[in-house]
Amino acid sequence: MSLQCQKCSYLREFEAIVLSCKPTVLNQLNCYEVLLNDTILFPAGGGQPSDHGQIAGFDVINVERRGDCSAVHYIMEPVMAGQHVTLCVDWARRFDHMQQHSGQHLITAIADQMYHYKTTSWNLATGIDGKCFIELSSPSITDEELQSIEDKCNECIRNRIAMRARWLDPDSDELKTIRTRGLPDDVAGPVRVIDIEGIDSNMCCGTHVNNLSDIQAIKLLYAEQKKGNTIVYYIAGNRVFHYLGKTVLHEKKLTKLLCTGTTEHCDSVERILKIQKQQNKIIRTQLRELAKLLSFQHLHNEPVDPLAIIHRDDGDNEFMNIIASELTKKDILVFVTVGDNKTNGQFLLASNNETLINDLGPKVTDLLDGKGGGRKGRYQGKVNNMSRRSDVATLLREAIQQK
Repeated sequence: MSLQCQKCSYLREFEAIVLSCKPTVLNQLNCYEVLLNDTILFPAGGGQPSDHGQIAGFDVINVERRGDCSAVHYIMEPVMAGQHVTLCVDWARRFDHMQQHSGQHLITAIADQMYHYKTTSWNLATGIDGKCFIELSSPSITDEELQSIEDKCNECIRNRIAMRARWLDPDSDELKTIRTRGLPDDVAGPVRVIDIEGIDSNMCCGTHVNNLSDIQAIKLLYAEQKKGNTIVYYIAGNRVFHYLGKTVLHEKKLTKLLCTGTTEHCDSVERILKIQKQQNKIIRTQLRELAKLLSFQHLHNEPVDPLAIIHRDDGDNEFMNIIASELTKKDILVFVTVGDNKTNGQFLLASNNETLINDLGPKVTDLLDGKGGGRKGRYQGKVNNMSRRSDVATLLREAIQQK
């Protein structure tokens, strides 16, 4: 496979000839499939998403590899076979992909050289906020190792080490020594190799920078363990500066909210969380006591109402269950709700009469526009229309009178 985008990744415009254009459907979208004599728009492959751009002013919505040396472009308007067209690449997206992909090659090479960690897979996340990752063949990686890999990668970037693409005969002895995870079955002819001068050689079809200095910077964000390997998330190039800019804004907001300097943010948040934990414990205790108190009050009203309807905006599941347990002992039909008084919330319907609950539960759920289920005399669920609680009360009162 040897397309113009692979020969010169920095080319932003290109004149090509339309070989064919025919109607097709892509992801349930009616469009046109265009084949050109060559292209600067990279077709998805090697873990790298396809380029975006234009053909004759029409937006290209996807590019796919077809066979070893051609690419299919999908556009919304037709072009004529034989027509000379101008291709324009979405340079911001292309250069971002070059920085992330070349960054992956460098991280992979350095992790292998320093710690013998092999790359088993990788992912180029799209968009300026995307976090790419590399999967390394180690059950764990220390923070110190990550920092050493990052430091060495950025040292290579500062040293302005060259990168280049070259093509080797598939039967050459040199090719047998070059790192690869395998070639597609339909690849024939010379094999493309990406060199980082003096550091790494790797078979690859993607677009890359000509010099590591164009990556600008690499930041290893964090690592996660996965099935005996370690996933390392990273960003490179313009994404690093975008990430840094967002981080600075977050720091400024936190400084204003917490009324402390940046070095004290963590301590301040820990204090707030500790206080919140203590307050939540107090609230839970008070809700338990309130649930028992409301149950007691209901049982000591004269005469005792066989139907208990209780609502609490700040209640929770435990609040509802305590009331249900206390009142069903006395053969009372219980309908408890918690949450917003008019919109979303939760409910619990309970009684010693399991048959009654099985009959009323679905009806209550329908009235409140929710979903629920139950067993052994209890039916509970989440609802979207708490404003109809009065309709539920009417339904339950009628059911009691018919008993």
